[in-house]
Amino acid sequence: MLPTAQGGGELPARCSIGCFTCRAEGDPELGEPLWPRCYDQVGAVLWQALAGQLWHRFAMELRRELARRAGITSSGLCALLRLSYAKVAEYQRRGLVHFHAVIRGDVIRDRTLVSQVRILPGAPCAAYAASTTKAQVGR
Repeated sequence: MLPTAQGGGELPARCSIGCFTCRAEGDPELGEPLWPRCYDQVGAVLWQALAGQLWHRFAMELRRELARRAGITSSGLCALLRLSYAKVAEYQRRGLVHFHAVIRGDVIRDRTLVSQVRILPGAPCAAYAASTTKAQVGR
């Protein structure tokens, strides 16, 4: 069973947003919302339709966030670092796409210049988290 999406209505008080019950293959409750009256069906359809664009926006925001945290411009970051992705799109039982990704950064320019750029420990993870909330379509 699935938690309800945000924006589709109020969840009943003291309800769980997840179901941790192991269900047998073929159980009719597999892939169903936990709270059907609150499930954001429009949001689910939009997510599905715009998932590719959202990934593209996430990748752009990640570059911007990494550059900001390093104290350089986005174009400066692109001159120093190549980001590569290995991404797999998986369809969940509920029919929505779910991404798994490995993101790698490789130095592509003069290492002496790169050594002048300071990226603090944890900055890549923080940049990733910030990018997931900033990636939007239609603005």
